Amino acid sequence: MQYQLGRPQLKVLAIKASIRILLDRTLNCQSPKRCSVGLSPHFAGQKQTRHGTFNTTRMNTLPASVPHSQPATGSIRLAIIGDVHSHWYEDDAEALESLGVDAAIFVGDFGEEAVGLIRRVADVSTPRAVILGNHDAWYSLTAWARNKWIMSGAAREDAVYGGVVKQLDILGSDHVGYTGKAFQAASGTHFSVVGARPFSKGGRSWADVAGFYRHNYQVEGFDASAERIAAAVTSQPCNNVVIVAAHNGPSGLGSLHHNICGADFKPKAGDHGDPDLEAALEHVEAAGRHVPLVTFGHMHESLRFGKKTRNMVEIHPDTGTVYLNAAFVPRVRHIKAATASAQSNSNLNGESDDDMAPAGGQGSRAVTAHQFTVAEVTDGLVTRVSSVWLGRRGRKGGFEIVAREELLETVPDQEGQGDFVRRNIWRGFDRVWESVITRRRTPLRTSDSTVGRNVSVEVGSLAVGLE
Repeated sequence: MQYQLGRPQLKVLAIKASIRILLDRTLNCQSPKRCSVGLSPHFAGQKQTRHGTFNTTRMNTLPASVPHSQPATGSIRLAIIGDVHSHWYEDDAEALESLGVDAAIFVGDFGEEAVGLIRRVADVSTPRAVILGNHDAWYSLTAWARNKWIMSGAAREDAVYGGVVKQLDILGSDHVGYTGKAFQAASGTHFSVVGARPFSKGGRSWADVAGFYRHNYQVEGFDASAERIAAAVTSQPCNNVVIVAAHNGPSGLGSLHHNICGADFKPKAGDHGDPDLEAALEHVEAAGRHVPLVTFGHMHESLRFGKKTRNMVEIHPDTGTVYLNAAFVPRVRHIKAATASAQSNSNLNGESDDDMAPAGGQGSRAVTAHQFTVAEVTDGLVTRVSSVWLGRRGRKGGFEIVAREELLETVPDQEGQGDFVRRNIWRGFDRVWESVITRRRTPLRTSDSTVGRNVSVEVGSLAVGLE
């Protein structure tokens, strides 16, 4: 019996095949600091969009292979802010600053095109990168939303993208959708935060968002989007550690309700990840560019049905890439003061359950806590991830950690461990730890290149028809 692939699987294969063709181009490293290749004819030069002119020489190139990114020495400390949903207040900037991080990454869904809130985020003193989410294009992302917005008389047809344009103008280079931003950590380590497809609502449907991406980004489908993401990664300086930020995570990480991108809003669940991001990540790794961390939000920690929580961390078994979901919603809650100082689930410090409730709790014994996900990257390896809750010491005091949930911990080196590293990840759904052992670095894989070319011939023509 011949196995028949379903439409979703064919779509992912088609996207991957399209990227494989692009990866067969010849590498031209004109500078030891930046890698680039020749362009497709229709991507040459510069392209004009509603949001200005961008350099397609930097953003729309894909190498057949790039010089292996060298293992960076030194540490990087990041704060990731998941789906804000209006919960970003004046003292959040102070709380963020108290963490002493090298950069803050906001992964979108600030509000329904909440321009005022975006202005507050843009004023944060901590170095930052932002990727906007589907709620940040609430009135314009889908054709249904645009028509409803226009029919209500709230916006003219030629101004329906006004809220999106304002947000992008305010953020400027801080918004990393389809591009990257370079940083330097206090340790001296250079790193880049590269954005995936902005405004993603997740899943495998392109038809309902086609007009939005065509109008604002000149992107015509998942395969074109995957090319843009991969090009943004490979165009970063070769010695920079690359962190990928997305609003929604990649497909391929599980299809159960509690999986990191599982569709908990459907009775039968399903994989709600982005296929273009999965394809782009697979091929930049194959080209020799390692991505140690991919962080995103969108799929909230608290599951839609029941009282359990989602698994928020995964580790790729081959590449060692950490996938981190930072959507702890709501991110401002009241924690009972009597239990705040004791809360930790660390397998090193003993296990305990959190005692939290959404903001609006009772009495003076409740501490108002602000959530941040803190990730530490050491020598190009994600070594620790924590969900921390910061509360103020008294009415006028500074901020301190009042609750912590460890999401990833690295087991200390053991004799004979060699090129392998053991990391424990927290399974929030079952509330247990799971050990994952991976290589510290993954070499360029060439053994499956022939298979890749065969697949591109068989299914490459399906990309347009399936979108």
